[in-house]
Amino acid sequence: MGRRGRRPKPQRPVRVVITLSLDPLRDGDLVELLSRVPFGARAALVKAALRGADLRAFLPIPEEEAIEAALDRLGEIFEA
Repeated sequence: MGRRGRRPKPQRPVRVVITLSLDPLRDGDLVELLSRVPFGARAALVKAALRGADLRAFLPIPEEEAIEAALDRLGEIFEA
């Protein structure tokens, strides 16, 4: 019986471990971004950021109600 699964890659992957300490005041945007990224997608997010990609693709799509509420608030601002 043959071997199951994928064949091993010819090169072993290079493992890089980075620990970040983020200040909530200076790095609030990064804290929010990382907290909104689905679990298990942070490594892909960091690799995409290092390559200069658009990171919005990693964020969950907001619910329709949240979009409507944001548009209502925006309308209130312009009515005032």
